[in-house]
Amino acid sequence: MKNVNAPIFIIGMPRSGTKLLRSLLVNHDDIFIPSIETECLPSWTSKYSEVNFSDKGEFSQFYDEVTKSIYFSHQHRHGKQIIDKSIWFERSKGGDISKVFEELIKHDTAWTEGKIWGDKSPSYINHVTTIRQCFPNARIILIVRDVRDYCLSINKAWGKNIYRAAQRWYDSHKKVLPQVSALGHEGLTIKYEDLTQDPQKQLEKICNFIGIEFNSKLLSVTNSTENLGSAKGATTILSDNQSKWKKLLTSNEIYKIESYSWPILEEFQYEITHEFNKVSKISMVKTYYYKLADGYNLLMTNREKGILWNLRVYLRNMIDRINIKQKK
Repeated sequence: MKNVNAPIFIIGMPRSGTKLLRSLLVNHDDIFIPSIETECLPSWTSKYSEVNFSDKGEFSQFYDEVTKSIYFSHQHRHGKQIIDKSIWFERSKGGDISKVFEELIKHDTAWTEGKIWGDKSPSYINHVTTIRQCFPNARIILIVRDVRDYCLSINKAWGKNIYRAAQRWYDSHKKVLPQVSALGHEGLTIKYEDLTQDPQKQLEKICNFIGIEFNSKLLSVTNSTENLGSAKGATTILSDNQSKWKKLLTSNEIYKIESYSWPILEEFQYEITHEFNKVSKISMVKTYYYKLADGYNLLMTNREKGILWNLRVYLRNMIDRINIKQKK
């Protein structure tokens, strides 16, 4: 039985299938998830937890600040009308930041009573605790992709260093897997490869997890889910979009990536080409070097959006991370 008061959060590393999963689930008449990633709940929770949203003045100040954020900028770029200040205030009045966030999602997805709302933001893989604090009954779906294909994809999309990507993949999954497991029937982990190889089986599992009936509409990709990487422009589920690392990575690259991540690969029964007895870790010096290079490459990719846009996104994300750390 579906619980309409329990939101769904799709999380996972970028380039791991979160966008594909969201595009399939919203084909269901009972599910409403925005096409634009919010990516703002952790920073909003850390910055606005003490705001009195019943006070028009305080809400107005909040509104003026947050509507300059990346989520709303993406709405402008896609020609979407952002939520009116008065409408948002009336819908959120008397609630906390969780209520404000919820009403934004419901407004932007044209949610209707009796349906299930949700969000798809990959970065929330590092903020399960925040999600559960805001929404104690939230159901979380974690999607995991083979680290070697993940590294290839993130390098192709944004020019990011494959070794730093592998380290981050391992660190994030090492932290999140026990958290999702501890949620019991409110947490679910699936593999990207299983979703693309046997989508019906995985979507039936997800529907059962959510408490809704499966229907064949969920197997259709009505619009392209990707504008980057190998799946760019694809309007079908690409069953062969996996194991590309076997052809595109060198033996040395595979060895290094596996050395940073092999325990998680082993846990999910991915093929491992080498034997290891300890997990490698990138040195602090190399980490900072790779981070600087990643930042530069991120600014220089996606030229159609412009370097200034990329810089704004990069700086906004840095500020949000600083605010969250300071709050902790």
